Amino acid sequence: MFRYDHPKTDVTASLTLLPSLNESGRVRGEAALKTKWELVNHLFFQLVIYDSYDNKLAEHATNNDWSLVTSIGDSFLSHAVVVRAADKR
Repeated sequence: MFRYDHPKTDVTASLTLLPSLNESGRVRGEAALKTKWELVNHLFFQLVIYDSYDNKLAEHATNNDWSLVTSIGDSFLSHAVVVRAADKR
Protein backbone atom coordinates (compact mmCIF):
# COMPACT_ATOMS: atom_id res chain seq x y z
CA MET A 1 0.00 0.00 0.00
CA PHE A 2 1.25 3.47 -0.88
CA ARG A 3 1.11 6.26 1.73
CA TYR A 4 1.83 9.85 0.78
CA ASP A 5 3.20 11.47 3.93
CA HIS A 6 6.19 13.54 2.84
CA PRO A 7 6.26 16.44 2.49
CA LYS A 8 3.50 17.02 5.01
CA THR A 9 0.71 19.13 3.57
CA ASP A 10 -2.21 20.73 5.36
CA VAL A 11 -5.13 22.49 3.64
CA THR A 12 -7.84 24.27 5.63
CA ALA A 13 -10.84 26.25 4.42
CA SER A 14 -13.26 28.28 6.52
CA LEU A 15 -16.35 30.36 5.84
CA THR A 16 -18.27 32.46 8.35
CA LEU A 17 -21.46 34.46 7.67
CA LEU A 18 -22.51 37.07 10.21
CA PRO A 19 -25.96 38.66 9.88
CA SER A 20 -26.18 42.05 11.58
CA LEU A 21 -28.40 42.37 14.63
CA ASN A 22 -28.50 46.18 14.44
CA GLU A 23 -29.03 46.76 10.69
CA SER A 24 -31.75 44.89 8.86
CA GLY A 25 -30.49 43.11 5.73
CA ARG A 26 -26.78 43.62 6.43
CA VAL A 27 -24.58 40.55 6.11
CA ARG A 28 -20.86 40.22 6.64
CA GLY A 29 -18.72 37.27 5.67
CA GLU A 30 -15.22 35.98 6.23
CA ALA A 31 -13.48 33.30 4.16
CA ALA A 32 -9.98 31.84 4.37
CA LEU A 33 -8.03 29.20 2.49
CA LYS A 34 -4.80 28.07 4.19
CA THR A 35 -2.21 25.73 2.72
CA LYS A 36 0.93 24.68 4.58
CA TRP A 37 3.78 22.58 3.15
CA GLU A 38 6.69 21.13 5.09
CA LEU A 39 9.92 22.08 3.28
CA VAL A 40 12.29 20.10 5.51
CA ASN A 41 11.90 18.59 8.96
CA HIS A 42 9.77 21.06 11.04
CA LEU A 43 10.28 23.97 8.58
CA PHE A 44 7.17 24.96 6.64
CA PHE A 45 5.92 27.37 3.98
CA GLN A 46 2.36 28.65 4.36
CA LEU A 47 0.11 30.48 1.91
CA VAL A 48 -3.16 32.02 3.16
CA ILE A 49 -5.84 33.85 1.18
CA TYR A 50 -8.37 35.87 3.20
CA ASP A 51 -11.55 37.55 1.97
CA SER A 52 -13.90 39.81 3.93
CA TYR A 53 -17.33 40.72 2.57
CA ASP A 54 -19.86 43.33 3.65
CA ASN A 55 -23.02 43.93 1.61
CA LYS A 56 -23.72 47.44 3.00
CA LEU A 57 -20.65 49.65 2.90
CA ALA A 58 -20.27 53.38 2.40
CA GLU A 59 -20.38 54.77 -1.13
CA HIS A 60 -17.31 54.18 -3.30
CA ALA A 61 -16.15 51.27 -1.12
CA THR A 62 -15.79 47.75 -2.44
CA ASN A 63 -17.79 44.91 -0.91
CA ASN A 64 -14.79 42.58 -0.79
CA ASP A 65 -11.44 43.08 0.92
CA TRP A 66 -8.89 40.36 0.37
CA SER A 67 -5.33 39.66 1.39
CA LEU A 68 -2.63 37.17 0.52
CA VAL A 69 -0.18 36.13 3.25
CA THR A 70 2.96 34.04 2.83
CA SER A 71 4.90 32.66 5.79
CA ILE A 72 7.97 30.61 6.50
CA GLY A 73 8.10 29.13 9.97
CA ASP A 74 9.21 26.43 12.33
CA SER A 75 6.49 24.02 13.49
CA PHE A 76 8.71 22.57 16.22
CA LEU A 77 8.59 25.68 18.44
CA SER A 78 4.85 26.32 18.89
CA HIS A 79 4.25 27.32 15.27
CA ALA A 80 6.45 30.42 15.48
CA VAL A 81 6.40 32.46 12.29
CA VAL A 82 9.84 33.50 11.11
CA VAL A 83 9.04 35.54 8.00
CA ARG A 84 5.67 36.92 6.99
CA ALA A 85 4.63 39.05 4.04
CA ALA A 86 1.14 40.32 3.23
CA ASP A 87 -0.44 42.00 0.25
CA LYS A 88 -3.80 43.59 1.05
CA ARG A 89 -6.06 45.08 -1.58
